[in-house]
Amino acid sequence: MKNWKLESSEEVFSAGSRFSVHKQCVELPAGQKIDDYYFIKGFNFAIIYAVTQDGFVILEKAYRHGPGKIVWSLPAGHLSPNEIPLDTAKRELLEECGYSGGTWTEIGSFVNNGNQQAGFAHMFLAEGVTKTTEPESGDLEEMEICLLKPEELHKMLFDGQIPIISSAALIALASLKLQQ
Repeated sequence: MKNWKLESSEEVFSAGSRFSVHKQCVELPAGQKIDDYYFIKGFNFAIIYAVTQDGFVILEKAYRHGPGKIVWSLPAGHLSPNEIPLDTAKRELLEECGYSGGTWTEIGSFVNNGNQQAGFAHMFLAEGVTKTTEPESGDLEEMEICLLKPEELHKMLFDGQIPIISSAALIALASLKLQQ
């Protein structure tokens, strides 16, 4: 197995720092050329599975336009230019939820789409966080911060109440990590 060879890439659409679409010419290992392969450069973000000192997981309940309804998700936010993912994760947990401190573990960084990329999700586990302030996200979103037991989260995940893949994946990965 060999990597594809990128011969050229031309930006055909840009939405500022949110995402851009690139028309690429790629050569496959067998020599076949595809001159209109579309690649999406999405925003990178940090997402946090945060556990309080008394064992509750912090979730947000809010309208999300992707699924088009009010859903449950883990705290997350976009990386600012040149920001380290861990710094973003800590900032977002404090701004959106009012929690800080604890012990932080990087779970990993994953692309959102295996063929077009669409940005990276930088996933973190934060254990032993405490409420230090009131949330002040300043975002356009209205949200409710909730504390749930891990077993409640697992049920919600399989009941379809957590439809955002980055939240679902991090719940599964963090649960496995905490079992080690």
